Amino acid sequence: MGLGTVAAYVPLPAPSVGPSPSHAVVELPADGSPPRFTQLLAAVKKVLASDPGGTVDLATLTPAQCLHVAREIAHNRNTEPLPYASAAQLEAMFTTPASSDDENVNARAELAGALAEYRARHEATAMTLAKYVFALSTAIACEDASRTASSAGLRFPIQPATSASSKVAEAEVTLES
Repeated sequence: MGLGTVAAYVPLPAPSVGPSPSHAVVELPADGSPPRFTQLLAAVKKVLASDPGGTVDLATLTPAQCLHVAREIAHNRNTEPLPYASAAQLEAMFTTPASSDDENVNARAELAGALAEYRARHEATAMTLAKYVFALSTAIACEDASRTASSAGLRFPIQPATSASSKVAEAEVTLES
């Protein structure tokens, strides 16, 4: 069965490149330190606000949800688009009969390698970012718990007593409102 005649070609505009205020962007420092809290919080809120599944409580994110949010942030094609090949290059790579020494075979391999590298790099970023998203979610949950708490317990070590017979190693204090 052959393909029919093409009735129309619809050109798609190139995606805009660069961060936009509506996009969730987090820059991970090169030294391995955590991202800025406010930047991470704003990006996570943007991702959750655009979730078609409804409202999600930031304080109750599961590890799987944190990974999903991190992937949404890391795989932002507006800040870093996919490797590019023009329509003419793609047509030549995938419609021209190939031989073992054909340059289209090499071009296909290069494009496949560039796409694999793109995915691997962004997935590694997402895996790192997911840990920070989970820490953010836990921090929000702790903040919520501390706001509603009526008491707090503090445990601290006791400095060694002057006598060797002292057996108390730590003390605890409970503060109540």
